Amino acid sequence: MCDTAVLFDRQRPGQPSYFAKNSDRDTTELQLIHVARDPLQDFAQQPYLERVERYVQYNLPALRQAMAEFDHPYSAVLSRPVWMWGAEMGVNQHGVAIGNEAVFSQEPTPDEGLLGMDILRLALHNAATAAEAYQFIIRVLESYGQGGDGGYSSSLYYHNSFLIKDAAEAFLLETAGKHWAGKRIVDRAAISNTYSLRTDGEQSDEATPAGVDFKAHYEDRAVMERHNGEPRLAFSTRYLQEQEPGLAMMQNLLRTHGAEEAAAGWGRDALCIHPQGSAAAESTASMVVQWVPEAVIVWFTGTPQPCRSLFKPLLLAAAADAPFTDTNFGSQYAEANRQLTRAVGRAPAAVQQQIMQLRDTWEEGYRQRIDVATRDTELLARTCRECFDQEADYQKQVRDLLG
Repeated sequence: MCDTAVLFDRQRPGQPSYFAKNSDRDTTELQLIHVARDPLQDFAQQPYLERVERYVQYNLPALRQAMAEFDHPYSAVLSRPVWMWGAEMGVNQHGVAIGNEAVFSQEPTPDEGLLGMDILRLALHNAATAAEAYQFIIRVLESYGQGGDGGYSSSLYYHNSFLIKDAAEAFLLETAGKHWAGKRIVDRAAISNTYSLRTDGEQSDEATPAGVDFKAHYEDRAVMERHNGEPRLAFSTRYLQEQEPGLAMMQNLLRTHGAEEAAAGWGRDALCIHPQGSAAAESTASMVVQWVPEAVIVWFTGTPQPCRSLFKPLLLAAAADAPFTDTNFGSQYAEANRQLTRAVGRAPAAVQQQIMQLRDTWEEGYRQRIDVATRDTELLARTCRECFDQEADYQKQVRDLLG
């Protein structure tokens, strides 16, 4: 499944703030980084990179209607499954970042309607602030409804919760069919595959009883418990409260394997998901968005399992010049990185430990260089490009260790 978190360091004004998400999806599903400069052209020419019939039959019709209603003026950096137009997470040119989670409701989930990931991308292309995105999602939800099968190789019907953040504020929005509740986030919050709003929602739809416990009223608890959302949410919440705020902390949050790791290495509260037994799911892609005083930096893995992956920086203001505007490049990059991650996972434990130490060294170097460069926009853009280009050197060192 997935986990998302946001963090403001309100005690120290002027410090960076953060958004972070792991996208947990089917192990056979490819997810690529895509810099979407022209959403309407993307949709008209290639609304998906891999055809899945149920998406074409049941979800695209609703998406076509929604696409025709709005102008889609804003570009965005997306982390996007290959079989849909929508995205698991992303940030637009105004620095609005959104991540969604699957939640399981007693409300019916029709075959037809908008997938949460399509709603997420629509909001990124049409909202200039987090507050606008929050209201936009509510409008789309009430107008078009949510529905469809969000699975890839197997069916997965769910509703959605969203964490929405910009440089100044953040919002939590949870939904059940066309019902919803939401609130503003003061300093930090996490969401997982469970409802979290009870009577603390600041707003809700007109049909939801006033003062109702939203979670108790709408959640399908039997289904939710199968996805370990509550222990992961509890772990994330504690982590955000107890750890020193910073970029490394947010990256490490996505790499955690839980407070009480199972014998196989991953507990029920693990955020970094690895395939286990019959569970054909893993953390397929990871992203951390960092707001500094003069810029927004997107740190991404573009590969499964963040514990075995390298976060690279992309300057949002220079994203249009990145190679990820080409979806063919993005797909090839995602597949090559996926194969390398698989090879690391097959290596002996001692070799994996060496690779993790190498990764930490490279990332610390990246963070130091970016921290210095944030004082100069041109230098920051150049440094981000250099860091991405130098990933090839890191990968060569990894392959050398793998033999």
